[in-house]
Amino acid sequence: MTEIQIQFKYNETIRSAIIDEPVTYEELEYEIKNEIPKIRDIEFGLMYENHDGDYVVLNKDPRCLHLAITSSSVVPGTDLKRLKLQIFVGHSPSQRKERDLDSPGCALIPKP
Repeated sequence: MTEIQIQFKYNETIRSAIIDEPVTYEELEYEIKNEIPKIRDIEFGLMYENHDGDYVVLNKDPRCLHLAITSSSVVPGTDLKRLKLQIFVGHSPSQRKERDLDSPGCALIPKP
């Protein structure tokens, strides 16, 4: 199985881990909960950084996860992709969401 580096930000903490490339949102969520045990009992969502540097809400649609992984950059000097994520508490981020018509099932978060 292919490995991928996930780099995720929760509050002001940034962590990373190398995991088997997730096929489902639930697999990715499981890996993140293993890295940050204190979020196991809270409801949270994820946003990924796309190739334009925008953060896009990641939902449970497998196409959205596939799009997030394929748009990830390669870690310099390796063959690993780095999936950059932000974790937010609740159902949706506090910023206004706009639909990204090029991304099935994903919502674009505009840059500040």
